[in-house]
Amino acid sequence: GISLPMLLLCPLLTCGKPVYADFAYEAGNLGLILVLGLTYSVLAPVIMPVCMLYFALAFLVYCWLFRFAYTPEFDAGGVYWHELFNGAVIGLLFGTLSLAGMVGSYSRWYSGQFLALLALAALVSLLFGIFLFEFASPSRFFSLEDACAADEVSGESISSAFASDYYVDPVLKYASQDVERDSFETQGAPATRTPVSKGRGVSLPDLEQA
Repeated sequence: GISLPMLLLCPLLTCGKPVYADFAYEAGNLGLILVLGLTYSVLAPVIMPVCMLYFALAFLVYCWLFRFAYTPEFDAGGVYWHELFNGAVIGLLFGTLSLAGMVGSYSRWYSGQFLALLALAALVSLLFGIFLFEFASPSRFFSLEDACAADEVSGESISSAFASDYYVDPVLKYASQDVERDSFETQGAPATRTPVSKGRGVSLPDLEQA
């Protein structure tokens, strides 16, 4: 949490050099603060408004950083969201179970408060399973229907940027290049033939001669 204001000074400290987002470090900090807030809210409920204020400020800070400070380096495709969401939900589940255990220790184990917290933990587990199988798993893949729709919209703008050998197996591609090079060397020096093509196999002219 202390490092959040320091991120605003990154453009000044780098003296005009490009600033890149450290996704692993910053996303890990956000997930850690969320899990700690959910866990310790059992002992100190006042920590929840403080966490809400922190994430509200973090939203404004990161909006400014990604808009004006950070230099785009690559697109992670939302991969970090899976780890953050899983950690947040697991932290919420353990926090709810911890609160249920504390309530049960101070009251009866069949009291309404204890049973309500168990029901809440069961609801969190159920929603986590639904989100995992209905949204998280499909988001890791690109369906054929979406691919066809994107192909119809883009037309030939995407396929024209592909190389002619884009889908050729690299092993076959390099083998054909070796054969062409060996053929060129053979034509340039007809009296000398190399039996092996640079350690990758027998060249095509040698196979024809055999």
